[in-house]
Amino acid sequence: MNSAKGRAAGCLAGIGKGDHFGMGPTISSVVAATDNHAITNDDGAPPLLSCPTSMVAPGASFTVTVTGGASIKDWVATFLPAAPNTTWLGQYQYVSLPRPAMAGLIAPAVAGTYEVRLLANDTYNPISSCTYQVGP
Repeated sequence: MNSAKGRAAGCLAGIGKGDHFGMGPTISSVVAATDNHAITNDDGAPPLLSCPTSMVAPGASFTVTVTGGASIKDWVATFLPAAPNTTWLGQYQYVSLPRPAMAGLIAPAVAGTYEVRLLANDTYNPISSCTYQVGP
């Protein structure tokens, strides 16, 4: 066992896959690197649209984070949850490029559950949506 790969494997004998000791890489990543396997991020993709998770005051401004869409004419607006894409509340906002980007909206004056929708390229075709709460 004079090869570098052999020495690495010999050093790791008796240590379980996934064991982690200190600031270095996990045994899984060392084993993957010495076996020429790719290491992938399995955390999942970020949501295409993110709404505030805390309560928004009636009439207050708030921001959403947009990672989806690819057009300078993609837009966001607030909707009642069951409303069609043609009947939004208040102002709409185009979302700048590049993404991710923030877009500012104003919450309705009445407490309740609302939905922000991301719509594609100046159309009523939905890309994504998220809900938020308005209340005191």
